[in-house]
Amino acid sequence: MRTGFRVSSLVPSGLVFDGVSDSEDSVILAVRSEAADAQCPLCATASRRIHSRYIRHVADLPSAGRKVRLRLLTRRFTCEVPHCRRRIFAERFGPTDPLLVVGIDDWAFRRNHRYGTIVCDLERRRIVTLLPDRETATVRAWLSEHPAINIVSRDRGGGYGEAAAKALPDAIQVADRWHLMENASAAFLDAVRRSMNRIRTAIGSALRLLHVRQAFKIRFQAFSNVPFGTNFLPTTCSLVVLSLVSATPQYGQTTL
Repeated sequence: MRTGFRVSSLVPSGLVFDGVSDSEDSVILAVRSEAADAQCPLCATASRRIHSRYIRHVADLPSAGRKVRLRLLTRRFTCEVPHCRRRIFAERFGPTDPLLVVGIDDWAFRRNHRYGTIVCDLERRRIVTLLPDRETATVRAWLSEHPAINIVSRDRGGGYGEAAAKALPDAIQVADRWHLMENASAAFLDAVRRSMNRIRTAIGSALRLLHVRQAFKIRFQAFSNVPFGTNFLPTTCSLVVLSLVSATPQYGQTTL
């Protein structure tokens, strides 16, 4: 290569560099795992028994203006645990930490027609899998394959809760944030609907009181230009008050 750095520096950690082939616009690195064994994704048991091998081609980020690709030698292993349903599995690369905290909810293949289940890793903020339906048995079977899960965030319906309780009896179940907000909003609106008559009465009383106060202010502004010391007959003041009362609906229910 014409570049001044080592080709092996492009190899991700955990992989062994076996060789390189390059051209004007790309670099292809031959790599393989440095691990002697691999862990079964179902029962988490390590296996050293290799079943077969195949090649994966992985595109990496470009370097110095040229494409970088990994020619990754991948091994298939045989799981030798008698009760494990996964007989053959491919080794996995990158982070292999078990799932601990997951979120489960339904999602629509086609709205109002067909729904499935989405499972997310809430610690790494990524989708783990999409299940073909939202049946309790389907979700329970998937959860049973991941016994390390210790927290399940879900909606407040019964189906996912039942699946989690049966598959992971020791896991903590929590309501997810979206459904908590949705349920709280629904409860608030329901409380407002039940109290609507009292709310209308309170608002009406307040508006009538405001109307009376504004009317008094407008009517008595007419006397602001009268010279000081002028005496008003009681009849004149009474007529002002009576005109306000007659112009205000249900005035007798209002306290000034």
